[in-house]
Amino acid sequence: MIRHFVLPALCLSLVACASTTSRFEAALARAKADSVTIETARQYGDFSKARYASLTNDPETAAQSYATVIQKVPEDAVIGERAVFSALMVGDVPLAIELAEQLPAETLRKTELPRLMLAVDAMVEGEDITDLSSLNRPWIRPFHALMARSLVAWSAVETDPETALQLQVSAGGDDPILQAVARTLAALMKISQGDDAGALADLQQNWDDNIRLAVGIEAQVRLLSQIGETDEAIALLSAFRQDVGRNPALMALAEDIGTGKVAPPKR
Repeated sequence: MIRHFVLPALCLSLVACASTTSRFEAALARAKADSVTIETARQYGDFSKARYASLTNDPETAAQSYATVIQKVPEDAVIGERAVFSALMVGDVPLAIELAEQLPAETLRKTELPRLMLAVDAMVEGEDITDLSSLNRPWIRPFHALMARSLVAWSAVETDPETALQLQVSAGGDDPILQAVARTLAALMKISQGDDAGALADLQQNWDDNIRLAVGIEAQVRLLSQIGETDEAIALLSAFRQDVGRNPALMALAEDIGTGKVAPPKR
């Protein structure tokens, strides 16, 4: 008779335990889902903050917010690109490199700016980047392709300046605007080798072609000031401000010309 009471009791106990376990597992699943939802919301919140900051001309906040997002979703190539771009917008190159280093290899293969930053870092550290695989991969954006070719060209300046110059001149490909950018960088390369006359000719050609790049104008003005052509240098600065707008570096350079304390271009 006792068996008839014990067996159902055991069965009921097992069912109760199973039911309790089931409720416990369900609660755990809900808690896990809630935590995932909360974390996802935080990620979207950080991303929204970064995106809004970048759209409202607040690069400092954008850079900080993207730096937070990239730590949570390093596998997202778009976030990686935007994070590095935002860091560069505020001139924080070390941060841009640090963010690029956080990306997994698979993500890096899908990016362009992070790859460029790692190549720049390798070049600064004295590594040979001529055969760097990340620079040899196809580039979607022509400007990034220009920068990749330019990095390779500049890495060869000390050992083979003639080849380096040829690489730099051709780095712009078939695009007229990018050709002008490449010509500007070639002029800077000539300055680094002491060919000031050749650099001035390249920079003047850019000016005649209505190309207004601040870095090129700065080099041109410094070269002109060094040979006493201050009136022409001032005219270039005035025309740049009228055509393009205010530029802090060029405004400071105009003040230096006024005081007669113009430093030579960096070589």
